[in-house]
Amino acid sequence: MELTSIDTICLALIILIGLPHGAIDGPLLNKVNSIQINQNLQLLLYVFAGIGFWIFWAYFPNIGLSIFLIISLVHFGLSDLRSNFPDFNLNNFEKLIISFSHGGLVTIITPIFHPEKTFFIFSILGGSEYFFYSFFLAAFLLWCISLLLFSLVAFQCSLKRFPLYEIILLTISCFLLDPIIFFTFYFCGIHTIRHLNSIKAICLSSNEFHDIIYKTIPFFIATMIIVASLVLYYSFYKDFEFNDSLTRTVFILLASLTVPHMIFIDNIFHRRQS
Repeated sequence: MELTSIDTICLALIILIGLPHGAIDGPLLNKVNSIQINQNLQLLLYVFAGIGFWIFWAYFPNIGLSIFLIISLVHFGLSDLRSNFPDFNLNNFEKLIISFSHGGLVTIITPIFHPEKTFFIFSILGGSEYFFYSFFLAAFLLWCISLLLFSLVAFQCSLKRFPLYEIILLTISCFLLDPIIFFTFYFCGIHTIRHLNSIKAICLSSNEFHDIIYKTIPFFIATMIIVASLVLYYSFYKDFEFNDSLTRTVFILLASLTVPHMIFIDNIFHRRQS
C-alpha cells in the first residue's frame, strides 16, 4: 500500500493549517504569564518537550505512538466538550464519557473502520501491528460503552443532544471516507475552528484576539512557502515520491510539535482561564 496524491494533498493541508494552529501558542504564553522570565522558561520547556518526545518516540515507537494517541484523544475530546457545553455545569463522570466519545472518533474509530491503511501508517512509524490490534479492540469496547452511557445521560438528564447526533454523523462519515480525508476534514474544518472560537471567547476584546492572530502571520507565511515549494517540486519532478522515510519524518515531526501544544492548551491555558 502507498499513499496516493490525494493523501499527499491532505497531509499538506494538515501541515498548512496545523503549524499556524500550534503557532498561536506563542502569543498565548504571553497571555498566561505576565512575567517575562516565566514566558521564556515556558517557551523553552515547550520546545524541549517536543524535542524530547521526538527522541523518545525514536527509541520506543509503540509507547510513543500510544502516548500520542491517548493525549490526542483527551485533547480532541476536551476541545469538543468546551465547544458543545460551554455553559453546562457537568460533573466529572459526564465530562469523562462525553470527552471520550468525542475524542475517540479520530483516535479509536478511524483505526477500527480502516485497519489496513491505519496500520500501514502505524508500521511506517515503527508501531507493532499486533500490539495496536489488541490496543484498539480494548479501546473500541470502552468507546462503545462510553457512547452508550452518553446516550443515556443525554436523553435522561436533559443534556443537549446535538453533540450526540454530531458523534453519530461523524462516525458515519468516518466509515464512508478514507481515513486521511476524514482526519483532514475533522482537523481543518471542525477542530481548528473550535480552537479559534475558544480562544476568542477567552480574550477580553476583539482587538486582543486579532493581535494574537496577527502574531502568528509570520508562521503562516513560512508554512505557505514550504507547501508551495513542495507543490512546485512535485509539479516539475514527476518522480517525486512521498516515501516511507518522508512520511515518518512528517508524522513524527507533527506529533512532536502537537504533544506540547495539547498539554499546554488543556492543562495550562484553559485551566488558568477557567
